[in-house]
Amino acid sequence: MTKITKKKNTTNKATKIKNKGGRPTNKEIRYKNVGRPKAITKNHIQKLEEAFTRGYSDPQACIYADVKISTFYDYCKANPDFSDRKEELKKRIDIKAKEVMINQIEAGDKESSKWWLERKCKDEFSLRVESTGKDGKDFDFTQLKIINPSGEIKLK
Repeated sequence: MTKITKKKNTTNKATKIKNKGGRPTNKEIRYKNVGRPKAITKNHIQKLEEAFTRGYSDPQACIYADVKISTFYDYCKANPDFSDRKEELKKRIDIKAKEVMINQIEAGDKESSKWWLERKCKDEFSLRVESTGKDGKDFDFTQLKIINPSGEIKLK
């Protein structure tokens, strides 16, 4: 008859405790920071967001945050949520400018009111003059009238 024996548990209780949150082993310490560091850190993200809030373009924000533009675009591809946030942050400066303009108009500033009307109500208040032919078509240059200083009219 063969005798069946149970194998003893050779793991030490102290070893189990170390791996469950105690002091890390030498091997864990040695391999803790292995690998390439992240190209864009939290500090870079903060600076980029600050730049976008100020209305900077992508290349300008990258210069401000000291990030290569190609690295930035790679990060945007990998993190679509950041790309959406970037676009929202870029619009904040436009909203702020509108608020300032509206506050000036409400305070009675005539120059701000004129500026707003010239750009928002172009049909009525635009200073731009369109030079077009009849019904908005191009000019017909086949017949030009040339008036001499003597008053003669020549058709060309």
